[in-house]
Amino acid sequence: MQMSLEKDWIASNLATIDTTALARPRARAVAEFFRVFGDQYGVQQLECYRSEILSADAISVDFHVDRPQLRAVEIHKSEQLLLVFSDSDIAPSVFSLRDDFPFTPHQNSVPEGWPFSLCIDDRPWPEAKTSWSPSSFVQRIRSWLTKAVTGQLHHPAQALEPLFYGTGRAIIVPRSVIGDTSGDGIKRLVGFVDSRPNANPNIIRTRVIDGHFRENEAGGRIVILPIQFPDQTMSGMRHIPRSYRSLAKFLQSFGIDLPALISDQICAWSEWTSKDSDLLTGQLAVCLLGGVVDGGRRLSDVRMLLFPSMRTSEFGEGLGLIGKVPNSNIYAKILGAKPSETFDTGIFPLDVVLDFDRQLAADASGYTAPSSERIALIGAGAIGSHIASSLSKRGAYTWSIYDSDTLYPHNLARHALNRGYVGLRKAPALAHFIRVNFGVTSAANGYWLDVLQERAQWPTDATSAFEDADLILDASASVAVSRSISDADVKGRKASVFLNPTGTAVVLLCEDVAKSITLRDLEAQYYELILRSEPLANHLSAGPEGVAYSGSCRSLSSRIPGSSISALSGLIDTEISAAFESERAIICIKTIEITGTVSVSKVIGSPAQRKSITGWEVSVSGSLKAALSAERIKYLPNETGGALLGIIDHATRHIHVTGFISAPPDSSGTDIGFERGIQGLLPAIKDAGEKILGQIQYVGEWHSHPNGSSTKPSATDIKQIAWLAANLHADGCPAVVAIVGDRDINIVGGQAISL
Repeated sequence: MQMSLEKDWIASNLATIDTTALARPRARAVAEFFRVFGDQYGVQQLECYRSEILSADAISVDFHVDRPQLRAVEIHKSEQLLLVFSDSDIAPSVFSLRDDFPFTPHQNSVPEGWPFSLCIDDRPWPEAKTSWSPSSFVQRIRSWLTKAVTGQLHHPAQALEPLFYGTGRAIIVPRSVIGDTSGDGIKRLVGFVDSRPNANPNIIRTRVIDGHFRENEAGGRIVILPIQFPDQTMSGMRHIPRSYRSLAKFLQSFGIDLPALISDQICAWSEWTSKDSDLLTGQLAVCLLGGVVDGGRRLSDVRMLLFPSMRTSEFGEGLGLIGKVPNSNIYAKILGAKPSETFDTGIFPLDVVLDFDRQLAADASGYTAPSSERIALIGAGAIGSHIASSLSKRGAYTWSIYDSDTLYPHNLARHALNRGYVGLRKAPALAHFIRVNFGVTSAANGYWLDVLQERAQWPTDATSAFEDADLILDASASVAVSRSISDADVKGRKASVFLNPTGTAVVLLCEDVAKSITLRDLEAQYYELILRSEPLANHLSAGPEGVAYSGSCRSLSSRIPGSSISALSGLIDTEISAAFESERAIICIKTIEITGTVSVSKVIGSPAQRKSITGWEVSVSGSLKAALSAERIKYLPNETGGALLGIIDHATRHIHVTGFISAPPDSSGTDIGFERGIQGLLPAIKDAGEKILGQIQYVGEWHSHPNGSSTKPSATDIKQIAWLAANLHADGCPAVVAIVGDRDINIVGGQAISL
């Protein structure tokens, strides 16, 4: 016996036809499948239909279901279903033809008055149709019914289903619009459909109005009434409300009195003393905020239901609650009035899309929350712009950007900014780019200045942002800037990121959290790593000749493809965050090899020992001391030695020892003395300097003492110090000699100093 729903809906939408009149190929194929295999699959074909309204063919069937004694939901032993076949680019639909079909997961929302719709395949139809066949179609229906009756319809690994139906139309709103569900959570928005070419006409963009609606406000006024919808357990909305009254009926089943909520608000806005009467001039929209829960999981879901055909004042008039004061634009509350039970108006459902903000950036990037730290970025060039763009787009940091350069056309080959920024100063332009992404002015600020200037010459806000930053990231690719930042007495932890000359590797140096291992120390240890690592032998080889972008002799730009900048910045940005989250100092080098693979050299920064020699600070890393000790052991019981290499900074009177050269082959060492030879020494010093692009040079000598011997300088050692001091005097540098013993290493110059 056919149910009333079947009779009414079929009578309104379908016309009975003979099986031979089925026009859609899939409908004919399924009918033939039922004729041949129906008994085998427990399916009996009942009627065939044609629908001009739906532009579809349909087949009603009696589907046998194997049921256990204990059932999760009441699926009948025989279920009447309607299979609807539209055109080839639309998936066949499956409807139940009984009024009391149970509410389960994996049902599609349908208009009011329609039969319930089963979601038998969650794949997009363009993918599903490549493997569709009558037998697979029937098997999916059987599987759906079997899983429903046994309570296995939704697999724990599947994503939660949304509470509300999708509409294909969206409204983009700031997070604040859905963040407050109290009575004070009413929001004023101005909405507009983008008129640009290729803009999607089904998307409404909005902005929040602070204060009241203004006269001649550009765009449509929207008044948001947020309503908290109770969480549901894996069951979405089955029927799509089409009007105010049907929406009210739906919400009433969950204990939400929509007429009362709207009436209270409209009446309050109509009071003579109300400061919110401007809300009556906007279109009313109900914002439903709910969620679906399953075990420990929850999926938030939000939908906007706009009443598009009238303003809020007209809505209030329709409810019989307010009236317009004659000869004015003022509306007043009608005393004692109750909301009309017959008034109705259409609704315009909209999917709610959150506007891009730092929280959404973090969520979309796999992080639970945006980073709150303040970062000072030095250098808004190629690598700096890409890192700032990438990190900011995942909600990381509040940015202060410093650069003294301008964006020129040739920069576009590698820069994150586009042609619209050409001619603008890089730092303010990059800050604007970040602010536009988030729509808030606090996201980034840019300062056009040279950080090597005395800080007293900086603008006050630039100085404050630099000194208050939690993190200072140097992306200037300038040794002078990196060293200047290292010496800056500010609270922020410091790091430096740069590319090698060929654009095949990216380097990150980051201080430890105590800032005891400085960027200067890490620069020296980076050079040390290159000198002793064979895979990095060509790491700092000179790149190809630069490209001239103007007539000036200095107007040359590196020849590095933008794809390399993008790839390398992507490889290092996670390392930057990880380094700042770690307490240790880090040196990280990531190289894209010629094969396309990425090699990684990562070492922990080593504490540096510092000693003052005749007004100079001499630093030696723990890792270099360990290497010197290992070299000594190889030659025991004899003494050995060689040359020391390092960075000499005359401006700040710093010497960082970065490496050493072992004993030349013509050296002579016994258990009581050592005489360093000269064979191959000068070429070795020159080769080491070229490997580091001239940043290191000869700074002194080293030699070992036997086991049990003191590292105090002998008479011979003192003569060597005097000879070195005399030879290095012309360069204004002190003599540096390292004496390596079995218990310590003694750095001596004008006096003996024990490390």
